[in-house]
Amino acid sequence: QVEWELRRSLHDEFGRVSCERVVSGPGLIAIYRHLAAAGSVLENHAVRAEMGRQDPAAVIVRHGLDGADPLCAAVLDRFTSLLGALAGDLALTVLATGGVFVAGGIAPRIVTKLRTGPFLAAFRAKGRLSAFMLRVPVRVITNPNVGLLGAAAVAAERCRAEMSP
Repeated sequence: QVEWELRRSLHDEFGRVSCERVVSGPGLIAIYRHLAAAGSVLENHAVRAEMGRQDPAAVIVRHGLDGADPLCAAVLDRFTSLLGALAGDLALTVLATGGVFVAGGIAPRIVTKLRTGPFLAAFRAKGRLSAFMLRVPVRVITNPNVGLLGAAAVAAERCRAEMSP
């Protein structure tokens, strides 16, 4: 129910709702705004003020992880559940038997939450394919330079290929 209301809210605001719109830093903020507006968990005005002075996504993550703010904790639970469901869908789409590697700006900061929160349950909740999902390993990439390392590896491989007879 909450996911459908969130989708409707984002659709009203942006027209098209992509996965990136939800499972990203801006998505974390959108989930916060939606849950705060729904009023099921009261918004802490001190946290809201802090979000005005600092990166809002970082504030949500910090307070969600330390449990100091129930709304931020609820946002982080919803975010990790949505991320897990999406990652699981993608794993099934490509039959990722070698595993799923989660990267990005937020994932390395919430590794503990990904291990203990609703991420894995949502990742594996695939009906009759749930047993398959139990065999798909999930890893979080914590190296902030993974994109550069990958680009360097591809460039090196292409150079070797061009230089070989």
